[in-house]
Amino acid sequence: MRTNLDNPLAIENAEFDCLECGRCCYQREGTILVSAADLVRWHRERRFDVLDAIGPGHFSQQAFQHGATGACIHHGMPGAPHACAIYATRGDTCREFEVGSRQCLEFRREGSMASGPCPDPNEILSRTVIPV
Repeated sequence: MRTNLDNPLAIENAEFDCLECGRCCYQREGTILVSAADLVRWHRERRFDVLDAIGPGHFSQQAFQHGATGACIHHGMPGAPHACAIYATRGDTCREFEVGSRQCLEFRREGSMASGPCPDPNEILSRTVIPV
């Protein structure tokens, strides 16, 4: 059975709002990896608050720690529950994550199934106008 998730035109034209979801921040501990370039940048910026929130990650790398909600320690701010508290200096992994990518849609689908914070991507795609 085909769904809207199988329609590249629907995905390309959909408007996903990260601030409604934040599901990409709810990953297994140690999987939101931090690059060497991130570490250098945060040292140069004197962002010791960010550096202090890093722990062991997968593949012998470092990663952002998780908070009590199970999300990245930097996920959520007062009045903006899915905003990134360090958005301006976020890590390369987060910077390179593409909104509307297959990975994004999968995270959103998992989030909607788990009664998480995220609307079902099929619902969003069903409202998407596909140009002819």
